[in-house]
Amino acid sequence: MSEKPEQQPSKEPKKSNGTTVAIVVALIAAISTIAVALIQTSNHSSSGASPKSTSPSSRASSTDISPQPYVTIAPLTSYAVSRRVGFVAKGSESNLGANTIWLLDHTKENYYIDAQAIVDPSNHKWSAPDRRLGSPSDRLPFELTAVVVVASPLCSSTLQTDVSSGNTKLPDYLPQGCHAIKPPITVTVVRN
Repeated sequence: MSEKPEQQPSKEPKKSNGTTVAIVVALIAAISTIAVALIQTSNHSSSGASPKSTSPSSRASSTDISPQPYVTIAPLTSYAVSRRVGFVAKGSESNLGANTIWLLDHTKENYYIDAQAIVDPSNHKWSAPDRRLGSPSDRLPFELTAVVVVASPLCSSTLQTDVSSGNTKLPDYLPQGCHAIKPPITVTVVRN
């Protein structure tokens, strides 16, 4: 008759299922935070400095706009437009809250403030005109790129102050709390 060797209890402490779940949740939260930071960093240009945003660390964070608004851009009826008449960007929104929508032209060097969008809260539709496109010295035809921006109250205040002071030219990055909606709108200005 052979005897079975007596099993020795494991010297490793046993973890409860609750502790394991808490560790997994903490890891998922940490990974999510890192992913959001990486995405936001890739959405911002890192060139230059401005009084409105002196360093990359002072730029927008995920806490600037909450809950996250959802904004869409409708296709234009024509992408060949006149310099004088321009075009009207339109779309829909949800969860906008205290945030606003703005339309800005974007060149390689700068953003130019065009207009704050008008939002109809009854149907969640928005529209913003872009008129007097480019500079009179721009030779026709030329392409113009505009971006739709969701602005937190901080960003909106910055844009309003700039417009009120007659300064519609911004650096090549957006002020803190401004989030560009992709894709940008590109039109060809073909006539005056």
